[in-house]
Amino acid sequence: MEPTVLNASPSEAAQTQRLWADTLQAISRAKRSLEANDAKAQRNLTYVFGSSDETCRREVLKRISLMDNKARRCRYTVSLFEGSVPGFEGRMSIAAHTAILGAPAIGLNKTQLKGGFLAKGVIAHELSHNAAGTDDFAYGRNVHLDMAKRVRNADNYSLLIQHY
Repeated sequence: MEPTVLNASPSEAAQTQRLWADTLQAISRAKRSLEANDAKAQRNLTYVFGSSDETCRREVLKRISLMDNKARRCRYTVSLFEGSVPGFEGRMSIAAHTAILGAPAIGLNKTQLKGGFLAKGVIAHELSHNAAGTDDFAYGRNVHLDMAKRVRNADNYSLLIQHY
């Protein structure tokens, strides 16, 4: 389902909707791959999560399925913004934000619209928070975390989706 895009010019809204559609397609490809437990799933699980064992695959598939289901079932609102988010000024650069297990809404920094496959990862990261209750334990490839945290770490879903 296409999101409602706020605070956007017509071209930014169209670009955001294309990015959203590309992200959902990548999530669906990841879900099918994980369900089939194919070679690509095994390779991506090992690279991103540090393991391709059955427990890891099931935990990742559970969260990918939650992301896929909520994004297709609910009409999301994507609010574009520029600069920083109130409350985060001067502390970090914010690419996007959402509420964990909250309403279907994502804030997306306009700088991400030109991010290509990385932008898909940003949306996947936020969807994993919003639909699957993930957290931010670490950013980037982080196989140093224990497995329980790896499968609940939002940035791992960003990295995974970038490979689909």
